Amino acid sequence: YIGYIFIGPIIFSAIISAIVCLIARKRNSASFIRGCCWVMGLMLITSAHSLLRKSPSQEYVFSKEKITVTIPNKHWGDYKNDEGKNFLITHDANAAIMINRWSQKEKGIYSFKELTDTQKETSAFIEKFPDQDLTLKTCEVKGAQCRYQELNLTLQDNQKKRVIYTYLLDSDDFIIITATIAPEFIDSYHDDVMKMINSVHNTK
Repeated sequence: YIGYIFIGPIIFSAIISAIVCLIARKRNSASFIRGCCWVMGLMLITSAHSLLRKSPSQEYVFSKEKITVTIPNKHWGDYKNDEGKNFLITHDANAAIMINRWSQKEKGIYSFKELTDTQKETSAFIEKFPDQDLTLKTCEVKGAQCRYQELNLTLQDNQKKRVIYTYLLDSDDFIIITATIAPEFIDSYHDDVMKMINSVHNTK
């Protein structure tokens, strides 16, 4: 570890400096030392730049819905639409997350069985996702029961999206976390979305 952190960069900078001095035909020790300093300075700047690019994760609170998620990186930012609804959206707008919260009484859903039964009986839902597996998969969320399903959706303008619906049931409320990803960016953002879903904390 010590060799990797301390000795390695010194040896590397010495080798690069020696090569440059030989090419430039400068054989005095002062040129060699200056060369080492320049190489190590460039390595330090490069390392600092890489560190700054990897920003630490941070928590984001959907205050109205009383849900907290952990944003994994700088690709995501918050956005508010004209209706005052908050989203998390990527800088290139190819993935987004929104949350809705209702009372269980309002939606008439008190269990995941009732949710799946409702989906199977709702023609609009079936038309959206014809011949797709509607199986709910288990997820872990503090303060609520959690299930999710991944589906492929074609919008009215023929845009295709991967949709990840996450359903939460706490003692009183029914919550839906909807994440959408453009198909060509699934590899880029799917892990981010799942990390945020797994980080969800029901703060009510």
